[in-house]
Amino acid sequence: MSEINAGLRHWGKTHRMTIVVKPMEPNELADGLVLARLGHAPFDERALRDELATLADETVDGGVLLARNGAGRPCGLILYRILVVQGGRPSLQILRLVAFDLTNPQLIADALVEEVFRRARAQGCETLRTVRFLTTPADTIKAVRAASVAELHSVF
Repeated sequence: MSEINAGLRHWGKTHRMTIVVKPMEPNELADGLVLARLGHAPFDERALRDELATLADETVDGGVLLARNGAGRPCGLILYRILVVQGGRPSLQILRLVAFDLTNPQLIADALVEEVFRRARAQGCETLRTVRFLTTPADTIKAVRAASVAELHSVF
């Protein structure tokens, strides 16, 4: 479990935001579903259960981490798995990240990623993979460039 106390600047004042990140418990499925729907509206309980079952079947380790704010309300989730890589070290794969806050969801997203990276490093991971749908050729090129695996060269 990870607890983050993040400073939030808003209208010239600094506020503290506490974010607690821990694995989602079976009785927290409804909380996770609300957040998953923010990221993918047609998502339903069956789809979330199927995705969790797939995570359990295909991974060395992984699952869902749920973030709660200082009031105990769910404010973010991350679905991840740690994959075996042929001839190499395991790799962290992030399948979904959703963070919600009225003013600054970035702090929640950072807390989720920080905790999942901590867990991945403990499993020997050195690389990150993401899953994303390929929607259009332009989108594909942007995704590859954003992943820092493309080198574009020109003479002129």
